[in-house]
Amino acid sequence: MLQLHALTDNPMSLTITEDITVSAALEADTATYNLTVGNSYVEQEDGWYIIEEYGFGTSGEGNPITNGSISPTTFKGYNIQGFCVEQRYFSDGGLEAYEIWLALTGDTQSAIKQVEVILNGVAYMCTYNKKSSQATWYSCYFDNSWSFPAWTYLYQNRGKTVSVTFN
Repeated sequence: MLQLHALTDNPMSLTITEDITVSAALEADTATYNLTVGNSYVEQEDGWYIIEEYGFGTSGEGNPITNGSISPTTFKGYNIQGFCVEQRYFSDGGLEAYEIWLALTGDTQSAIKQVEVILNGVAYMCTYNKKSSQATWYSCYFDNSWSFPAWTYLYQNRGKTVSVTFN
């Protein structure tokens, strides 16, 4: 008798009476999601620092993003706690940066080193950023430009559902 465990959480037993060929396929590392774009607007430190975020869940800054959702809700077996693109700027009009955030529950740093995010046909490579008690955060950071396609796309589609792919 041969027991197979590698490709399923439910072990199965096989009784082999003649020659047999066994084949299997692994789950794809790429997943496309339906993202309903919510938003968050936060003024910090007496209004001199402003953060606008579009996505769902909890942002990398810890701000709740309202009215957003994602489906399915897992990536590589980990729950997606938050995904957003944020714009941080000073109230006098100066841009600080744009950042893409992806939060996966648990300690994923050893299993997932980086995540490629594809949004509106543009790929962004997000790497490990930080770990909290509830999630591991991956991010891509961009500065010195008032043009960032990911942020513009989600801003223009707030309240709508768009596709986003994680690799």
